[in-house]
Amino acid sequence: MKCQKLLGDNQKCRAFAQKGKDYCFRHDPNQADNALFASQKGGENRRLRGIYGKNVKIESPEDVKVFLGKVINGVWAGGIPVQVGSSMGFLSRCWLDSYDASDITKRLDGIEKKISKFTASHQ
Repeated sequence: MKCQKLLGDNQKCRAFAQKGKDYCFRHDPNQADNALFASQKGGENRRLRGIYGKNVKIESPEDVKVFLGKVINGVWAGGIPVQVGSSMGFLSRCWLDSYDASDITKRLDGIEKKISKFTASHQ
């Protein structure tokens, strides 16, 4: 069922009504304080200003693991906006991919040097 609220243009609200009620969450007179609070929280989450921790030194996958643990806990506790947490997760994934690629390149370079030395000594 759709919300029964008539809007300023004599159109009905197009949102679905809450279960067992005539109005959606936004227009339910009994939810006015909660709807206002939700709007305020939504606006705060969009601001994305601030520093959400100290500088972090990431040099190993273990450092990324510790960092992501702090970010996840910060998002869960409400101290870090979800968008910031999502960005940090994405950037951490990029860092880990770069780390893996760099590590593989170093290992291949080492193998190539050993093969080169071996073939040079057996010619």
